[in-house]
Amino acid sequence: MTDVTVHVLQGEWCVHFVITATQVPIGPWLLFESSEEIKAKVFSWGAVSDQEIQQYENDLRRWSHGSAHMLLDDRQLKTLAERARGWPWTGYELIQMRKAGR
Repeated sequence: MTDVTVHVLQGEWCVHFVITATQVPIGPWLLFESSEEIKAKVFSWGAVSDQEIQQYENDLRRWSHGSAHMLLDDRQLKTLAERARGWPWTGYELIQMRKAGR
């Protein structure tokens, strides 16, 4: 199992994944419509604990960004990494694509 940190920026609901121990990025940034969508799709997929979700929500209220940890098996880690082909690598690129209607 690999400890992965999920970083979330509230303004555009950008989500980024990094291996916690090394801070190596895994796959591209993703965009979502809301925190609820992130919790439903990302946090449930990664089995984020209720305590982590509560801390994430507190951080969002305080600083407009938050993070959570999840333990991923090799298959889940591979799934994130494989999404990297052909995807923009920064939240800024994704936001520009969203604004352009792509």
